[in-house]
Amino acid sequence: MNFMKFAKPEFTYIFALLLVVFQKQEFNIFVGFGLPWSIVYIQLWVVILLFSVYTAILCWKILKGHARIWVTILAFVIPLASYFAAAPIYIGDFNKSGLKKDITDNGILTDVLTYKPDFDGVVCVASPHCPFCVEAVKDKIQIVFKRNKIDVLVYLAFGDDIMVQDFRKRAEAVTIPIIVNSNPNAGLDIDENVIPVFLFIKNNKIVHLWRNDQLGYPALDWMEGGLK
Repeated sequence: MNFMKFAKPEFTYIFALLLVVFQKQEFNIFVGFGLPWSIVYIQLWVVILLFSVYTAILCWKILKGHARIWVTILAFVIPLASYFAAAPIYIGDFNKSGLKKDITDNGILTDVLTYKPDFDGVVCVASPHCPFCVEAVKDKIQIVFKRNKIDVLVYLAFGDDIMVQDFRKRAEAVTIPIIVNSNPNAGLDIDENVIPVFLFIKNNKIVHLWRNDQLGYPALDWMEGGLK
């Protein structure tokens, strides 16, 4: 049976529309299964591309006349453009490098190791009033925590119990560990002025640092592998 003969482009468009509308949920589901971040990101784009091509082919086969070319082009472009609008591509999404460090004397490090002496993983340094920090915890750090491959901690620059709970609520981070700077009057003991900042702690020292625009999907895969 020739499936192409009986398939309807509108059904394909409905599927593509669902991919666009629920893009974030789909991404989180696949990442939640433990698949590499980079692979999930790429595969969703491949799926939407294949459906765009498939729908365009259907329109080309079904339609006749002058409308055939324009409808086919639109059938290809609209799903891709809609998906891009829902999930824009940023250069930082492909970033991995960050900055290599070798820090053993640091206030943040001291607080983290006081909380957990054998901490081996990532610390998200955040402010309770920073919307970018909330988004970073919600969309990345919280998922890393749930995947349970490395230790994960949120470190607030300052705050009380009310601020911590408010941050938890906005970041949808009900169970993720959050600690507060033990000496907020001294500020943050890092050489970066923009937060959130992500520190990787291994063997009782800070070995790597990423700014928010450096924490791409390859970086997340790398840190979950222990920077190996």
